[in-house]
Amino acid sequence: MESSCVVKIFSVRLDQTCPDLAGLNLRSSKFYVLFDLPSYKLEATRTPAILPTRKPGASTRQDLVLEIRLRNRGKRQALDDMLSRYHADVNFTLICLPDESQSEVNLGRAVVRLDNRIARKDDVQKESFPALSRKTQSTSKADSREMCTVCISSVQLEQSCRALQNPELDNTNSFVSFDLPGFDMDETETSLSLPTPRPGWTKAKDFHLRFNFQKRFDYSYDTNYNKRIQLATLLMASPVKLPFTLVCEAEDQDSEFFLDFGTAVVKLEDRVSDGKDIQDESFPLLNGDEVVGSITISTNLPSLLREICDEIPEGKKKSITFLKS
Repeated sequence: MESSCVVKIFSVRLDQTCPDLAGLNLRSSKFYVLFDLPSYKLEATRTPAILPTRKPGASTRQDLVLEIRLRNRGKRQALDDMLSRYHADVNFTLICLPDESQSEVNLGRAVVRLDNRIARKDDVQKESFPALSRKTQSTSKADSREMCTVCISSVQLEQSCRALQNPELDNTNSFVSFDLPGFDMDETETSLSLPTPRPGWTKAKDFHLRFNFQKRFDYSYDTNYNKRIQLATLLMASPVKLPFTLVCEAEDQDSEFFLDFGTAVVKLEDRVSDGKDIQDESFPLLNGDEVVGSITISTNLPSLLREICDEIPEGKKKSITFLKS
């Protein structure tokens, strides 16, 4: 039985025609790569930040060899769960640090698909994968008619909020859960669970939880018609909404402690009417009447719902109240 997972990141080649590089001073900017691995903190799965190679088109060498031990039973189980709960993908995200006065920039993500490789026991041996920027990751019109893409970039928590003073949140991790008709709860939550920041001893920057989550949900008319029908029922709701909840869970896997810390409700009626998608927008997280933070998301759900709305027979569209005005 394998007792460790070895990840080697050799180099990154920057495309200097990439629009996201415009305006960045490449002489002073540093870059690093982070990837997601269940039950491991981001600090354990990222490369050091380094300056790029000066020659045009040259590769910025990373030469990272990271050996992650899997002898811990809980961590091994978390990795096993990835096979049943999530698509077996590993995301590698390229981050730029322009300088101390600017916030870091997410340049793009490379997704390494593992499902077929697992079946063949085929390891990844020094292969190259394209890192697509957010702009080039946008789905085509045909694809947007069948697939719902949900991106959860980050959650920013208010350091002074009363809800964070709850001592039950000590030694807990946080993840984001959302609701999509036709999909189970374990399919609609972030693969990362990050340490819940604690007022008084957590660094200010760690109140910004970076999930860098992206997942596509198949609502194809041909292959997932039943799920498409379930999604259509969302149009009959009042209001039409997509809720996101920050959930806190105990670090101890034997504990049954869970707490819904805050919820952001994204109202969709106007967006569906206009076919206007959500791109890197922030929405307030509420705990009762208190604003405890905000969540930044992207999704093409409004345009997909608009497409489904157009498929509904005229007689049944009377049930879609927000279209009457």
